Amino acid sequence: MDTAETRKFHSEVNLAGFRAHAAAVGLLQLIRELRLAKVLDDAAVGRFRDAVIDELALSRPMHVEESEFRQRLKTRLDRLVDHHA
Repeated sequence: MDTAETRKFHSEVNLAGFRAHAAAVGLLQLIRELRLAKVLDDAAVGRFRDAVIDELALSRPMHVEESEFRQRLKTRLDRLVDHHA
């Protein structure tokens, strides 16, 4: 998604009232199930990870370099996804 689409999607998710932790746990469990069923490959999981990083990068602290912020998120998310694989 480009930045405008990402911002619109962000607004829609907020308006829908999703709670961050519940949504994150649900998505991680869904990824786990789909990987176990061999429905998702590594490329699909990477696209999921990138979408999450894009969303979270919209609200990064201004004092943190964007590339550093994205790399830290990628590392953390990779651990979560690998843990649930």
